[in-house]
Amino acid sequence: MVQIAKQNTDNCYYHFEKQRDPSHNWCYPLVRLEAMFTDAGMPVEHHEHFSKEMEFDPWADRMSVSAAVKAQLREWLVGAPDAVREFLQPRVEGDKLFFSLTEAIIMARKG
Repeated sequence: MVQIAKQNTDNCYYHFEKQRDPSHNWCYPLVRLEAMFTDAGMPVEHHEHFSKEMEFDPWADRMSVSAAVKAQLREWLVGAPDAVREFLQPRVEGDKLFFSLTEAIIMARKG
């Protein structure tokens, strides 16, 4: 399973995730991931994508980010550009902040 981004949000999402997890790699759009498989001689037989709801605090705490970085991430998520807000769908419920990640499953067969 991989996280995917829309073309217009991938750079913003990358920097958001990289602040939380310095080992994070680029988040490619699904169309680019499929092209990588095809270019490697493995035609895509099936793909699907879905949203996965994340609670912000446990998500940030898994990487033991500092309180300052966590505050920056929270502030950025709440005030993100419209395209990113549409992609991550941040929302507050009571005193908790949630957002959605889009993930994909890609099935390809080596020829």
